[in-house]
Amino acid sequence: MPGSRLTRRDRRVIATGLADGLGYAEIARRLARPTSTISREVTRNGGRVGYDPDTAHRATKRRVRQRKPGAADATSRPRRPETVHGVERQLAATLIGTGLPRMSSRVLAALLTTDDAGMSAAVLGQHLRVARRRSPNPSDTSKGKE
Repeated sequence: MPGSRLTRRDRRVIATGLADGLGYAEIARRLARPTSTISREVTRNGGRVGYDPDTAHRATKRRVRQRKPGAADATSRPRRPETVHGVERQLAATLIGTGLPRMSSRVLAALLTTDDAGMSAAVLGQHLRVARRRSPNPSDTSKGKE
């Protein structure tokens, strides 16, 4: 069950494995979990000697409850366009100051400050107000002749 939380049963298997002198990797194999999950669980909850599965389970439940429910939503609030534009200009100026070419700086700043995860080249060009270059017309021979 990688990606999900450890269950009370998982924590008991960890405690039994520790009592039997097994390494983190072996306990992880038995639970089909990454070794790092087991080592973090044990370290966070008393170490090899002091690990108690019931105390660890209660502590985890307590930590989950303590998380602020709106913390993940803080970045999803709508941002004021004038603020975003100011940050974008400051970032571009900073990048230009480091030696990055002006247009590259503007593009990077625009991509980093946008809320649009999939900004297309056309939208980016419009945002930066980039004029499209016209290719020279070979049939236009009026230039330079009178």
